Amino acid sequence: MSSTQQESVVDNAITPSQSQIPPESTVANSTVNVVGELSNQRWTSSLLMSVIIVVLSTSFVMGVNIGGPNLYNGFIVPWTRGHPFPCQKEGSTSQWIARKWWDCVYNDTAKNLNGYYYLPDISKKTLIGQRLKDSIHNVLFVIGGFIGAYSGQYWYKCLSRRNAIFASMPFQLVASIFMIITLYIYRGYDTDDPDQTTIHRATKNKDVAISFFYISRFLSGFSAGMCCVVSTSYLNEISPRALRGTVGACHQLAIVIGILFGQIIGLPWILGRHNAWNWGMSWVGLLSLMGSIFIWTLPESPRWLVQERKQNEAAQSLRKLRQSNDIEAELVEIEEEETASNKRDLGIGKVLSSNEFRWPLITSLVLNAIQQLSGINAVEMNNTCFLL
Repeated sequence: MSSTQQESVVDNAITPSQSQIPPESTVANSTVNVVGELSNQRWTSSLLMSVIIVVLSTSFVMGVNIGGPNLYNGFIVPWTRGHPFPCQKEGSTSQWIARKWWDCVYNDTAKNLNGYYYLPDISKKTLIGQRLKDSIHNVLFVIGGFIGAYSGQYWYKCLSRRNAIFASMPFQLVASIFMIITLYIYRGYDTDDPDQTTIHRATKNKDVAISFFYISRFLSGFSAGMCCVVSTSYLNEISPRALRGTVGACHQLAIVIGILFGQIIGLPWILGRHNAWNWGMSWVGLLSLMGSIFIWTLPESPRWLVQERKQNEAAQSLRKLRQSNDIEAELVEIEEEETASNKRDLGIGKVLSSNEFRWPLITSLVLNAIQQLSGINAVEMNNTCFLL
């Protein structure tokens, strides 16, 4: 074999293996994409600020509204029954507060000559009905939450994700204003056995004040229900894939912290007193007011912008959230996911009949049913009755 033929054989042997090696430019681009994608899967100051503003002005407020009334029931129940005076309390905790802060006496029958010093007893025949009336404000909060949660999907479809969060805040702000008004138009601070003139003057605006109170609780519930839908959607859509679970959990964490904070604020040394409980249930309106201002500094959801065919705005939002210009890979991923979801019919009938969704749906329903049937809501709303 000649040298020329040997070189030809060697070239033919090497060529196939060389054809499997990608060009250097492809390897370099792939490496850059991977590095850029990894650098975007992290916390940034913009993402952190967005999460803090959203959860403090919505999720945390919801937690306070859940945990707060629990401690104020000792004042709310007599007040809604038409007994607004300091010593008209039932239960050891509220009576202890009345003795400590209002010098009430509960072992002297001479104090109750007019029958309005103590809280009247409830007969056994009317006890169940009266307890149901006493819990109306909590029922209205839950009903408002259901309506707010159900309507949340329409809010963020008609508005943007960020604008829908803003839309939930005025409801809480109005609720706080109504709550403040209630105790200023219907109250009684006389520590002695009041006469009929004092009673009439104190209860003159009772029906209006109680109506404001019930409307306030309904609006707080409506805002909380919207929060569960619009806030969680926004948080999930602004977070990178690697942090989506962590960012989504911030909503529930803020609720639990809000419940704890509401309990602390409700201590008698702070706002848990006969003449201050309305402020204890309304101060969170300040967070909604601040949130309605700072919400406009946050970027819009890039996924919603992609859904609206606003790719340039979506890219700009991603750059602000990731604080990086390497957002092409994530933007393409969002576009592909939205294209795939638009091709699928995910109506309620499809979800119920599809094998793909049936077991996840059943699992979610069973877990939520077990959570509700465990009695956790009763504990959250009435733990002072159980523990104090």
